[in-house]
Amino acid sequence: MSKATLAGADGIPRQPVKLPVVYVPGFLSPFTYTWVFERGIKREGYDFEQVAFPRMAAGDMVEMARYLATLVEAAAGEFGMVNLVCHSAGGLIARYYLQRLNRCAPVSSVVFLGTPHQGTLAAYPGFLVQTCRQMAPGSKFMSSLEDGGLGRILTERSLSVYSNHDLLVLPFESGRLAGARNVRMKGPFGHALPLDPRALGQAVTFMEEMAPA
Repeated sequence: MSKATLAGADGIPRQPVKLPVVYVPGFLSPFTYTWVFERGIKREGYDFEQVAFPRMAAGDMVEMARYLATLVEAAAGEFGMVNLVCHSAGGLIARYYLQRLNRCAPVSSVVFLGTPHQGTLAAYPGFLVQTCRQMAPGSKFMSSLEDGGLGRILTERSLSVYSNHDLLVLPFESGRLAGARNVRMKGPFGHALPLDPRALGQAVTFMEEMAPA
């Protein structure tokens, strides 16, 4: 895995600060996704905290964004900042937080894994669930993310990793976030990007790049 160094003001190389990682799961995200990703992140020396949404994120994403805001502020700790890693709908929740609730949030970097940034056609079969209705293309929630721009954090400090084999982000191009850095993954993992070691590597490298010296 990446062992990047940063040059300080005096020119002396330093290891990047390993800010805490707050993992934002998606709608009905399997426990194994979090477990595998947590093990990988901790091996890299990062503290890890998972957001535990009620009912496995089957509710109002606006309320979940407010809940996320309180957890991020609590987790920021001595450095005053955290890294956000978001899977699937968790990325939409994080975007609402960063775009609509606090554009100056204590967030050093944001990594999206399989997030449907323009919504997903796969949401329609679950239309009785509020989260799915909000993820539908053109919904009021999705439209709210199009208003007012992304803001500094999402344009300068975010990475979106997506897969062209993702059967839950339809079309798969919805995994791209215009204005952010985007990486497309090929291979068997599809929507299960938290299980993909390459996605973990991308996340760690990006967090190191964005870390304060």
